[in-house]
This record gives sequence, structure tokens and C-alpha cells, in this order.
Amino acid sequence: MKSVDAVVALCVQNSYISSELTDWLKYALEKRLTTLIISVPLLIVGGFISPIETVISFYISFRMLRKWTNGIHARTFWTCFTASIISEILFLCCVLRYLTPITSCILLLASTILIAFMSPYNNPNIHLSKSEIIACSIKARKILLHALFALGITYFSGFRRISDGILLGIVMAGATLALAYINNGGIKNAKENARDHNQKSCHQSY
Repeated sequence: MKSVDAVVALCVQNSYISSELTDWLKYALEKRLTTLIISVPLLIVGGFISPIETVISFYISFRMLRKWTNGIHARTFWTCFTASIISEILFLCCVLRYLTPITSCILLLASTILIAFMSPYNNPNIHLSKSEIIACSIKARKILLHALFALGITYFSGFRRISDGILLGIVMAGATLALAYINNGGIKNAKENARDHNQKSCHQSY
């Protein structure tokens, strides 16, 4: 985004951040701006294909987890926008329709394991330190526990539309996390790429 690039350049020019942090700031700004812009059409589109309770609970649970798990990211805004709409339709229209107790348990178990043991994905543009990775991992697990608790309460209380949305949000967070690792050649390659980027940044700072 040109507007983000201009803001980042201004921050560097005024010595608000060092040049080594430009990738991190650009990533952070683009992520928040994209989330804000895409949120409205996502909720509108979701409201046409699924009950509003499901859409809202899906969106909230996914966004809360995604903040700490990270996951795959598109290279451009419009690619991100298109992928988000398609993903929402896929989950709320297709996956939701074929949910059964067995498939729900399988998807939930797989997503829980992914989030608990593989988050966060250390995107090369933010190159989290070891302590930051640990902090994000702990936070992601706490959010996951809260989401699972909310899922159980709403399910057994008979609020199936809300529990379905929470379930789909957890599953989508796990799916985007897994796709990030797959896109980067697996867990080992992702960790090596992040470590190489960290080492490169450290060398540049001297």
C-alpha cells in the first residue's frame, strides 16, 4: 500500500524508528488497516449466507486467535480481500453445512493441536525474538482455552448457532496457521528462514 509506505518512510525520516524496523512497521500497519477495511464487507457477506450469531461468533473467535497465532498472508490488499471473502464463504456456507459431531470433533482436535503447539508463525517481516515467540504462544493458548470454554458452554446450553461460529473460527485459525508453514516449506524451513532473517537484521544493526 502506497499510503503505508509513505507513513513508514516518514517515520524513518523523522527518526521515530530505525531503518531495520521498516519491515516490521509496514507489516503491522498493513495488517491492522487491512483488517479494519475488510471487516465490514466480511460481516455483510456473512450475514447473507449464515445466521448473524454464527457470523459474529466466527469472526470474533477467528480474529482473537489470529492476532496471536499469525498465519498465511497475501502479498497485496486485493488478494487478501478476495481470499478472505472466499474463505468466509467456504467455511460459513460449505463447511458449516456438512458439520457433524464426528467431523466437528476431528476438525476441532486438529485445530487445537496446531494452535497449541505451532503458534505463532514467525513471519519474516516481523521476525519475532525468542522471548516474543514464547509470549505469543502463551497468549494464543490462553485465548484458545477461552474459546474452547465458550464453545462448550454455548453448545451444551443450546446456542448451536454461536457454538458453530466459535468452532469454525478456531478451525479457520488453525487452517491459516498450517497454510503459513506449508507455504514456507514446512516447520523446519519456516524456523530457519526466520532465524536467518533475525541474524541478517542483527548484522545490519552494527
